[in-house]
Amino acid sequence: MKKNISNKNTYKYKFSVIIPIYNVEKYLEETIESVINQTIGFKKNIQIILVNDGSPDNSEEICLKYKEKYPNNIVYVKQENAGVSAARNNGMKYIEGKYVNFLDSDDKWGKRVFEKVWNFFEKNQNEIDVVGCRLKFFGIKNNYQVLDYKFDGNKIIDLKKDYNKIILSAPSTFIAVSSLKKLQFDEKLKYGEDAVFINKVIFAKKKYGIISDCVYYYRKREGEDSAVDTSTTKKDYYYESISNYLEELIDFSNKRSGVVEKYIQALITYDLMWRLKVKISNNILIGDEKEIYFKKLKKIIKSLDDDVIITQPLMSIYYKMYFLKIKYGKSYWDSLNVKNDSIYLDNALCLNLKKFVGIVFNKISVCDNNIIVHGVFNPISDKNNEIYLKSLTNNKKIYPEIHRNKNANQYSCMGDLVKEGYIVRFVIPISELNNEYVFCMTLNSGKKITTAISFSKNFDLSPNYDSYYILNNKYIIHRTAISMIIEKKNFLVYLKRVFLCLSSLLRKFKLKTFIKKILKPINLIIKDLDYKLKRKNIIIMESNPDFSDNTKALFDLMIKEKVNEKYKIIWFVNDEKKFENIKIKNVEFIKFFDNNNSKFIASKYAKECHKYAKIIIDSNKYIKKENKNQIRVHLNHGSPFKDA
Repeated sequence: MKKNISNKNTYKYKFSVIIPIYNVEKYLEETIESVINQTIGFKKNIQIILVNDGSPDNSEEICLKYKEKYPNNIVYVKQENAGVSAARNNGMKYIEGKYVNFLDSDDKWGKRVFEKVWNFFEKNQNEIDVVGCRLKFFGIKNNYQVLDYKFDGNKIIDLKKDYNKIILSAPSTFIAVSSLKKLQFDEKLKYGEDAVFINKVIFAKKKYGIISDCVYYYRKREGEDSAVDTSTTKKDYYYESISNYLEELIDFSNKRSGVVEKYIQALITYDLMWRLKVKISNNILIGDEKEIYFKKLKKIIKSLDDDVIITQPLMSIYYKMYFLKIKYGKSYWDSLNVKNDSIYLDNALCLNLKKFVGIVFNKISVCDNNIIVHGVFNPISDKNNEIYLKSLTNNKKIYPEIHRNKNANQYSCMGDLVKEGYIVRFVIPISELNNEYVFCMTLNSGKKITTAISFSKNFDLSPNYDSYYILNNKYIIHRTAISMIIEKKNFLVYLKRVFLCLSSLLRKFKLKTFIKKILKPINLIIKDLDYKLKRKNIIIMESNPDFSDNTKALFDLMIKEKVNEKYKIIWFVNDEKKFENIKIKNVEFIKFFDNNNSKFIASKYAKECHKYAKIIIDSNKYIKKENKNQIRVHLNHGSPFKDA
């Protein structure tokens, strides 16, 4: 029997969970069980509404099995295939709970979520209609959604104050059924339907709750075949979603408030940030369609408030400047002011220059009587920048050789250059050592500024105390947030740097880190000794796809030269079963990374091979050395210096 949720004052259950189902027989039971196993108590407190959206697989059998097992708690509805929004709307006719969740049929909930959400909602029900939970990927990914930054406790978000703490997902939220009234998912919309729906609910109170210790697990499949994963390959993403998603929210806000609320603008800015990065295939938008789409994008960008653009927490400074350029043309630089190490637009902070990394150093070497420092540089202005290292000791400037790095350029979908890349090379005479250098650049206005310095993750020096590096065992490189000091190494200098590092940790009461630093040299000695005692004649090899590419070519040569008679060669692969028929003396194929988490090594054996191998030859996974005595050869394609 169909229910009318808009006139409902009493509720049979605490929660209703609507699950739209299409082609998910592999995952459906796990999804349903995650609701049944909730600590709040399933039979008494939860209703599940299973909506079969014309699924061609065996999902119906699974639904009927659970319907038979829990006849009082589970409603089963079958419809012709009409899409996820139609299935959710159909399911809403059967709601008998006080709060509703729209769970996707291949995802799952943590065990205590419903209990915690109920307690939070009941405590704050007069203030909010929505409670959001953290969204974490599982499967081929194992990380939280990029919008996770807002989860810093269990609290109520006031979107008038924290307009950047947007929410886009309906499945990872719970909604008060009383707030839905006649609201439904837009069945014409294939992308962004969640965001439109959930933000129309939130709009009434402009507040929602968050619970940081409740997690919604979003499955990332091996084939990356979800609607989100394939959205940019469909024309709907460029046309219908602009009209029925972004423009719909703009019109909705204008009608209800007379203005476009800042949190709606923040949501739109977030979406546009990703849209502008998409490379549009020529067979998707043809003829004048691209120009029409670009005009829509520019019109929306021009309607955004400056402070919404400037404060978007996930957008790089390059895209922020690009948005402002679209709004004001190139003259926007005339409105920017530099003061107190920051860039402002009409007194709104654009960029803290002390936090902005002006240059990333990725290699330092010694040649003749010079220290050669290589780095990459991306200017923030659209005119040629004067850049140099400046000595704080004698004000001497060192100008670099500069080469354009076209491979580092970033373009928007409209073909505009957003971020320009350069390779730089500084030559510092050894006679100029013991100076402290800062990195400086000149903006369009002629203002000279100092920015932060960074060292790349793949920096090829020997790390000492995080911010100290040893070069050729003769020099010590010390970096701070905004400077770099290169000194000749001797015992007193080394001792001084270690002492300063340790005393700094004590002043900041970082006792755990302090102890780690004290023990680090001892651990290195033990690790080195352990490696030398257990080291094996093993060569590790890796490629993508498995057993191919540059590494495979080198392997063929090694077999021809009978290297495998002296060394055991181990290939790290994704699926070792594919190589069972390859029988070569002293050659073995084993799985390296766990399929469910690419950060974890699959087995103890793989870990031992990695730890005690003499040589590592990789091309894609960046398999790091476990010990300084190992030799690592990286065979990736190309080089950023090609264009230089």
